[in-house]
Amino acid sequence: MTLNVYSVEELLLALETNSDWHEGTGSVSKAQLYVTAGRRLLALRPNSASDGGSSLSFDVNQIALQINKAEKFIAANATPTNGSNSSVRFMSFTHGFR
Repeated sequence: MTLNVYSVEELLLALETNSDWHEGTGSVSKAQLYVTAGRRLLALRPNSASDGGSSLSFDVNQIALQINKAEKFIAANATPTNGSNSSVRFMSFTHGFR
């Protein structure tokens, strides 16, 4: 098993790069990459941090909201890979063939 470790900067770049998943025709693959980067970022980054006299806050709810939207988009637009939701019908010569 390989464990990929990403820096916060790499995850932020991935979010920025794939944040346009919903624009134009929409991109399921970009939405999937956005979800993955967002989840990893939320797992690594605290809501707020302070150092001496300065502080920084991070609105995790905004990223969580965008992740939720991307997941709904993926569910509505992804093509099934295993054929379980396929509408393909196979003709049988044993039932009702004329």
